[in-house]
Amino acid sequence: MENDREEYLESQLRNNSITVRDFIRGLILSDRFRRGNKDCNNNYRLAEQVVARALRRKAYNEEEGQTSSIIIAEKGFNYFIDYILNSNE
Repeated sequence: MENDREEYLESQLRNNSITVRDFIRGLILSDRFRRGNKDCNNNYRLAEQVVARALRRKAYNEEEGQTSSIIIAEKGFNYFIDYILNSNE
């Protein structure tokens, strides 16, 4: 939707100032994502949403969801985002 856009990030991506990976990182760390997802979900559900949006897949199994939830709890959300985006996927 028009009001969900991150025009600054889009502009940077269009101008090749950032990579697609950095664009996705920016979207997931945006205030819009935080308000609509991070602030209103538990770590398990948040991990599911990040995997779905960043990697375009569901968690492989419950264990992956639990492991991701623990990473968020112990190391923080920003660490988890880097963990996901820096993976081989």
